[in-house]
Amino acid sequence: MTFHVVPGALRQYAAELTDGSGVAEETRGYADRWGSFTPHESGILGELTRRHTRFLTDLDETLTKLALILDTSARNMDNVAAAYEHTDARSAAEIDAGYPPAQRPITSAGS
Repeated sequence: MTFHVVPGALRQYAAELTDGSGVAEETRGYADRWGSFTPHESGILGELTRRHTRFLTDLDETLTKLALILDTSARNMDNVAAAYEHTDARSAAEIDAGYPPAQRPITSAGS
């Protein structure tokens, strides 16, 4: 069984997670801006307004947590990509060090 990791793909996924975090923040801002009712707007729907306010509070908390999770996941994914790159470079150097030096052909000047 072979396990192959492509650090560039991990970094691309990390960028997608970061984008998702931005979308969650934009959604939170939209809900904050357009989701509230003034007392005048609520009128006889006062009870619904209280429930709606609780919903907006829950939505805000959920989107804040989501953005934090996505940001943290993106940073961790970048760290994993860096660790694989470091490990790959170190392993390649160790393998190369195990081979005898290659003799280079002697060339004359100007050729």
